[in-house]
Amino acid sequence: MSIGALTGLSVVPASASVVPASAQSSYALPSVDSHGCGGHTWCMYTLTSYQGIQYSWNYDNNPHNTWLYVGNNQNDVAQSIDNNRAWITGVGKNYPSNAQWACDQGAVSNLFNRHWPNGTSAAQSISSIFFNTTSNVLCGETWP
Repeated sequence: MSIGALTGLSVVPASASVVPASAQSSYALPSVDSHGCGGHTWCMYTLTSYQGIQYSWNYDNNPHNTWLYVGNNQNDVAQSIDNNRAWITGVGKNYPSNAQWACDQGAVSNLFNRHWPNGTSAAQSISSIFFNTTSNVLCGETWP
């Protein structure tokens, strides 16, 4: 590389302000997480361990603070889920949801190990989701 190619570069002085890690936003998410779910997105998979067909709902492209039907092809097929959002995503056994719903705050590799408030298995039974826009959510069940 020639010296001429480096013209226009500037050096940041040592006195430059740096935001300490403790003051940085805790809501920054990777664009895609280790399970293949995009940032600001809730994903469900037709097999356990985030395998099979992946279905995704991005927060920016869907209504907030209301129950959303997952769709005919996606209804009752999830065996694992991944909430790659900063906020909790509600998941419901029915649409519209009734008392059988839970708060998803992370990734669940096997829904056979999770249950609805009435004790029934959550595997292959998700029909709706709810994109919360606050952390103040009263959850009957919380996954994981």
